[in-house]
Amino acid sequence: MSVAHAVNDLEMNLGERLAFCRERRGLKQAELADELGVSRGSVSNWERGKGEPGATVAARWAELTGVPVEWLVRSR
Repeated sequence: MSVAHAVNDLEMNLGERLAFCRERRGLKQAELADELGVSRGSVSNWERGKGEPGATVAARWAELTGVPVEWLVRSR
């Protein structure tokens, strides 16, 4: 079962999905930030619902964490 199906019924906002995917892969915010080329503060803010990553960063986040980008950003 994919992660998208496993949590499909949960009402998660974008920030919660971002954090869920990162944590599921065992990545720290700083590690993911380095991979994305953004600050750790940006990752933290997005996960707390303070702003949103742009489309390119969101697509890379999905790629790095192994989830479909459509699921990650579904209710932006």
